[in-house]
Amino acid sequence: GLYEKKEDTRFLVFDLGGGTFDVSILELFHNILEVRAVAGDNYLGGEDFTKVLEKICMNKMGIKADSLSAKDEVRLYRHAEAAKREINDKEEVTIDCLLQDEMKSAKITAKEFAAACEDLLQKIRQPVKRSLSDAGLSLADIDEVVLIGGATRLQIFRDFFILPQVPGYEHPSRRGGGSWGSGTGSDERAPGGSKGNDTDGRMFFYAGNRSGDGI
Repeated sequence: GLYEKKEDTRFLVFDLGGGTFDVSILELFHNILEVRAVAGDNYLGGEDFTKVLEKICMNKMGIKADSLSAKDEVRLYRHAEAAKREINDKEEVTIDCLLQDEMKSAKITAKEFAAACEDLLQKIRQPVKRSLSDAGLSLADIDEVVLIGGATRLQIFRDFFILPQVPGYEHPSRRGGGSWGSGTGSDERAPGGSKGNDTDGRMFFYAGNRSGDGI
């Protein structure tokens, strides 16, 4: 999709996978795609956001991590992962889980989750700063931002980092679907040519015409 652009474009590509985070600065010039800079964190990924929910859960349930059996740990992680998918669309999620042979329950608000993720979001910011610095660019020089990986769908991640800087952007969950936010608020198309395409965990957002680096 990136090669299909008809004009010179600078991309900032986020890839927040299950266990790693990578950010790349790419530049398309005369149909040649050049990698300007690469940075990342091999010890940061989407799983860390799930573990945040796990920790909140255990605190609310009055349970210590070292008191859980292996089966309990797996069961709680699965419930936390499911809650992570739901928390984008809800102000509050409830986790009901059988732990230590007893049904436990915890309610977690989106605000609580966001506050608990602050340290992770700060870690995400550093590789982005480094990649932009290595490329000799600021965020204002980037024409398009490409988000890859299921974790980038998290509202807290987008709100904190990139999308508040895109004029006219609304999160898809608040617009009833679609994944393409435009700098003008108009009905733009994703780089692959399909409107609102988020297949295989890939989402595209236009982030041009900004002032300042925003990082």
